[in-house]
Amino acid sequence: MAIVFSSFFNKLKGKIGNLILYEARGQVRMRANSMSNTIPQTPAQQLQQARLRTAVAFYRANNESTLPHIWRAAARDKIMSGYNLFLRCNMSVFDTSFRINDYSQLQISRGRLEFPQSLRLENYGYGKVYLKWKNILPPTSLHMSDRLHAVWLDGKGNFSLHVLSFPEVQRRDEEAVLPLPEAGSKEVHLYVYFSNKEENQFSPNRYFYLPAIE
Repeated sequence: MAIVFSSFFNKLKGKIGNLILYEARGQVRMRANSMSNTIPQTPAQQLQQARLRTAVAFYRANNESTLPHIWRAAARDKIMSGYNLFLRCNMSVFDTSFRINDYSQLQISRGRLEFPQSLRLENYGYGKVYLKWKNILPPTSLHMSDRLHAVWLDGKGNFSLHVLSFPEVQRRDEEAVLPLPEAGSKEVHLYVYFSNKEENQFSPNRYFYLPAIE
């Protein structure tokens, strides 16, 4: 409890947010509204809080990766930070057990750069992933030099993104062979996206599930 001597507060009574102002012995006093802490949370509120905490944990686990840079670029013309935009777009993919509930809906990349809608997983085997796509942009487009990127997660609940390193693949190539040593031998959740040459513009990502080969 706090005792308030301000002449301004002497004119006030009632509730301000979680604070209650009341008069006792000629003084205006202030205390927290204890009732606000005793109201039980609904299951929906508990779910949202769990999802938020897990989304925050995922973002922080990848704070040293390109993830923050991608989302800062995506939020450049918005009234929120890249961090808040990531949380808003991804909270729903997590569950109350602090796990990724739907890998296919997880957004690793976001932006206005065109993503080839025809891009598909052609095949994969032990250690390699084959992608193909058709360009709809004119051959003279500057975006023909956009670069392909790929990251992956394992299926064990690990939040750390693994970045694939491979020779530069551009949009104009219309195909890519990704060296992924874990492909075929373990469950892999793969995300691919494009950036411009300067890597200050990004496309949405596309998700592929690669189960282990029996």
